[in-house]
Amino acid sequence: MMKHEFEKLAGRTVTAEQFDAIEKLYTDSELNKYEFVKSIRAMLKSIPQQENENKKTIIMIGIKGDSGFYATSNGWRYHTKLAELIGVNIATGQIQVKIIENSYDTRCKSHEMEYIRDCEVEFV
Repeated sequence: MMKHEFEKLAGRTVTAEQFDAIEKLYTDSELNKYEFVKSIRAMLKSIPQQENENKKTIIMIGIKGDSGFYATSNGWRYHTKLAELIGVNIATGQIQVKIIENSYDTRCKSHEMEYIRDCEVEFV
């Protein structure tokens, strides 16, 4: 059984070390992979869950349009882009973001939304 197969059947992720131990149990058993995962579900609850290192924080930032303003010419919509939050530069206090390509949108002012505007943003 492959690690990704186990994670799909178990409905959770495990570290490589945890999977090595689980794989040894599986090869020593005579159960098929479905029965094996079902038989160790109680044990899985006691194993710490792996933190998702690939988890990204996506934020919406207000940008200046071609006119140089955050709002459209009629004033009813904001120019926005989605960005991945990288971190904060401690020395300067700037938020570090990486713009997500093709994420430009205009958002209606009447919609409730949170986005970053008028702050120091460092594009990475």
